[in-house]
Amino acid sequence: MRANKWFRSLSKSQQVCLIALINALLMMVSLCGSGTAKMYIDSESYFKAWDNLCAGKLDLLRTPVYPIFVGVIRALVGAKFASAAIVIIQYLIMVLAACCFYKIALYLCRSTRIAYAVAIVFILSQWFIGYSQYMLTESLSVSGSIFLIYSVCKIYYENSRWHVLGFLWWTLFLIFIRPSFVYILPVFLVFWLLLSFTSRIKWKMAIGCLAAILISSASLLLYMYKFQQTYGVFSISIVSTFNQYVLAREGGYLDEKQTTNAELSNYVRDRKVESQPQKAQMLQDMYNPDNHTSALHTINDLYVTEFWAAVELYGYPAVKELVSNSMATNHRTVLMGMFKRLFFWANQPFNQILPSLQFRLIGFIVLPIAAIFYIFVQFKLLYLLLVVSCIIILYWLIKKRKIPYFFLLLFMLGTSSLIVTFAGAQAEYPRLMIPSIPIYMLMLAQLLSLLSVNAASIRKSGRGLK
Repeated sequence: MRANKWFRSLSKSQQVCLIALINALLMMVSLCGSGTAKMYIDSESYFKAWDNLCAGKLDLLRTPVYPIFVGVIRALVGAKFASAAIVIIQYLIMVLAACCFYKIALYLCRSTRIAYAVAIVFILSQWFIGYSQYMLTESLSVSGSIFLIYSVCKIYYENSRWHVLGFLWWTLFLIFIRPSFVYILPVFLVFWLLLSFTSRIKWKMAIGCLAAILISSASLLLYMYKFQQTYGVFSISIVSTFNQYVLAREGGYLDEKQTTNAELSNYVRDRKVESQPQKAQMLQDMYNPDNHTSALHTINDLYVTEFWAAVELYGYPAVKELVSNSMATNHRTVLMGMFKRLFFWANQPFNQILPSLQFRLIGFIVLPIAAIFYIFVQFKLLYLLLVVSCIIILYWLIKKRKIPYFFLLLFMLGTSSLIVTFAGAQAEYPRLMIPSIPIYMLMLAQLLSLLSVNAASIRKSGRGLK
């Protein structure tokens, strides 16, 4: 009773932060038995990338932010305790992000109850508690996305000049922790340009943020130039080429004639002949939910070794040329492949990690919420959210002659993330979409707030349904 009274005496913001902290502490306690972070197939590569950076060389696979994060922690606490320290820090950062998430929801929602409810659901969801226990970029990517939106809120709603620096920092952070975040540059460019030309009040802040976009773009181009000097390709990472190679092999449009390297052309033609008996069954299994996972493993076994062998034998520039030219000459097939993937994943769960036994420590609340997200939250609900949001934006533009600036920004970020993920990746779409979860939940909060305000005005006017 005393604890309940004390909890109720706290402000809503304090309650959200406390719940997030307790949630994180329970998960950290549950990991004490193993004393280590959960490793993933990509985890070890970040330490290798750190070693490359220490040697003064950019890594072929990983952009520098997360390797620096894990490398510095390992240097400070030692290799024995590094993974446990990484998880603890990721959870503590996520707690700060949860507090910022609630403050963002308060900016965007007219209803405090809706902002509070969405924040609590976010904290108790698998996306908050699940991925921070892994040595992956997902946790910091989610936190970074929230911090970026929080900086934009401060700039937009309070004209905070200091948060322009925060906007610059978190833009650079996201771009260099995960190359797929490059879409935020054109999205924010459009947003700040729109604001600078249509708002007499916000234009000065918009100019500062446009300068931040230019600095971020210049930094990205400089990194890509340095990458080209090292590996011969003007890119930020080899990962995108690998994904496109796999997609091209799956789609049947990797054309061995689209390379000037005759040996690579022969290599690809030979691999096609060798894999022909397996390809029909593999593609059939890809679109069968019961066999989808095993099909992904088949793809990895068939194409991963093939890709890296090609890179080792004929060089990354030659393989990049082959993939880029094959895509350019088959752009319709590439586009149709993306739509096929979107259609197939429509009925797939957005979260594909079931609650583990460790979550029992958190109690009877989190397990049902995580299970509900796993069973009922599917990609088609995300598509529906984006379609409804698009209709509302068009309604505001055409009927009200107003621009819903921030809702439009969230819509552009959410849509761009979906397109980039399904156009550029060849597997693990739910995991790759994790950093955009806060954006979609904030969009949903705004829609619920809009509906609640309209319902309240209808009741006051006596026009409500009885």
